[in-house]
Amino acid sequence: DGAARCAYLANNAVLSGFTLSDGFTLAGSWIEGWKLDRSGGGAYADGAMLTNCAVVGNKAGCVGGGVCYGTLNNCTVSGNEAVEGGGVAWSMLDNCFITGNKADFKGGGACYGTLDKCIISGNTAWSGGGVNESKTSNSRIENNTAERSGGGSYYGWLRNCSILFNSTSGRGGGADSCELINCTVVGN
Repeated sequence: DGAARCAYLANNAVLSGFTLSDGFTLAGSWIEGWKLDRSGGGAYADGAMLTNCAVVGNKAGCVGGGVCYGTLNNCTVSGNEAVEGGGVAWSMLDNCFITGNKADFKGGGACYGTLDKCIISGNTAWSGGGVNESKTSNSRIENNTAERSGGGSYYGWLRNCSILFNSTSGRGGGADSCELINCTVVGN
């Protein structure tokens, strides 16, 4: 009942140069209200843009511990938590640093997103420690951990990426069930 998300942004809004920290959503079931009430602990962006922001230490009861449904440019997303998409979910990211986020299930750094020119590092999840079910290009996916599968990426599409030093106790230290195009895969 005491949920306090940092920001709710309406379509086409722009938030620039802010630090969004220690926000959280309601906990609980995926059944009712998961989309708005339990997603985007730092920001529920609803088609809005965050630029030059830091999204740090937020929690969501379902998806997008840091940000849900946004466009992020030149942002840092770190230390956020959610069931899926510990850092971000259903978002588009360009030139962002996604580090130290945690998801209980899928996508420690990002889930259901599109990422370009990003560094995804040191995130953890059950599957897809770095990214899960995402399109990722021109990015570094490094030092992420998944408990079950896809230390770096699970069930995604990766193009021109470096997939380095990721791990899992299950399948695919670097990537599992992914399409890789012109990628470098080392030390996973």
